[in-house]
Amino acid sequence: TDADRAAGTVNPLYQTWENQDALVCTWLLSTMSELLLAKVVDFTYSSQVWDEIHRHFQTLLITKARQLRSELRTLSKGDCKIEELIQRVRVINESLISIGDLVPHRNLIEVVLD
Repeated sequence: TDADRAAGTVNPLYQTWENQDALVCTWLLSTMSELLLAKVVDFTYSSQVWDEIHRHFQTLLITKARQLRSELRTLSKGDCKIEELIQRVRVINESLISIGDLVPHRNLIEVVLD
């Protein structure tokens, strides 16, 4: 509060929060790769670190989803058996599901039938 600042006192609840946040931040930083660490090492609060981690992986997920959807669109029967094509569609679909990108069943059927 303004009164605390004027008196030069620190609210004990704020101090507790700051200590806990520092622990969370340390834990986050100690568990990530050097590549990711380079993106967040200058942040002060765990929320900043977490937000950047989220942005980083969200970007990767979007890129991966685009790649998988493109692969799905360009699949063709070619010389492979229908069972192989269905298996490939299934693998791509399961990969998309695992990153939260659902493809309607009718789209999957169209890939196989085209």
